[in-house]
Amino acid sequence: MTNNNTKIKKTSGKSGFLRSVGLRINKFQLSHRRIGFVLAILKKYSQDQTGNQTALVTYYGFLALFPLLVAALSITEISILRNANLKSPIIKSLNVYFPLVGHWLQSHIHAEKKAGAALVVSLLLIIYGARGVASALQQAMNHIWQVPKSERPSGLKSIIRSFEIILLGGLGFIATGFMSAYVTGSAKNIFIKIITAIVSFIITFVFLLLLYKLSLSKSIAYKELIIGSIMATIGLQIIQFIGGFLITHELKHFSSLYGSLALVFVVLFWIYLQVRILLYAAEIDSVISLKLWPRSLINDSLTSADRRALRMYIEREVYIKPPAEEVDVSFEQKD
Repeated sequence: MTNNNTKIKKTSGKSGFLRSVGLRINKFQLSHRRIGFVLAILKKYSQDQTGNQTALVTYYGFLALFPLLVAALSITEISILRNANLKSPIIKSLNVYFPLVGHWLQSHIHAEKKAGAALVVSLLLIIYGARGVASALQQAMNHIWQVPKSERPSGLKSIIRSFEIILLGGLGFIATGFMSAYVTGSAKNIFIKIITAIVSFIITFVFLLLLYKLSLSKSIAYKELIIGSIMATIGLQIIQFIGGFLITHELKHFSSLYGSLALVFVVLFWIYLQVRILLYAAEIDSVISLKLWPRSLINDSLTSADRRALRMYIEREVYIKPPAEEVDVSFEQKD
């Protein structure tokens, strides 16, 4: 009996010590707004299960990617007799977004007689995959911005919105791809490269701003999406520069050793990384706009932002518009 009591006291003491440390850390981050802001984003990213949303967008993105690239090169093959210099800029633009992929396709798809058939099959697969990307992106954005399910588009309206996103995404992909390819390869003058890089940054920013806006089912002012769009643009530019260099120069030997399997893993990771940047940037905007910070790290010591977030999480799951379906959220701890 004495030994058991001693063990209980030790456990209780250890638990009390850990709680004391946790309270101090929580008090520190609540009193430092920048640290609290970062932790609020991380907490909301976890509670929104945005990691799962990222994986879903990545899956459909990967499903649509290769047919899209095959279609691009098939069009190039069909047009090659009219413009022999057309393939090179396309390959460069593909490698800006997806290192190694352009060169891999160039070496595996070169039969002009099969270009027409490849194009038809690729376009069908693109429609299916791109529709999935657009739907998954809408779901992720509405989830992040706490849009109730009763207010999200369904049926024909959802399909129309998805194809609008596909059209915007395709135009943005082409424009930023060619601009980035021009920066990295075509222009020799450093001044021209700087100007082109700035223009590329602006185009990417505008494209992302419109994409965020179009993906949401509720009216959000453009000014509420500016910070996230800037952060996403910076993030994408950084990984395209650093990551593209690393993959192209360091992993090409790995790709030659393991063949197409290595390419699949590289592309999947590459898409996932870019999608994660996009959704983290969206979380930044939502945390700022919805005033969801600072957040407590201790569940029994909620802040007003915690209570606001928890209410939104419940209201987000409403399938039928009030008053047909209503929810009520209350807390033992007073506001």
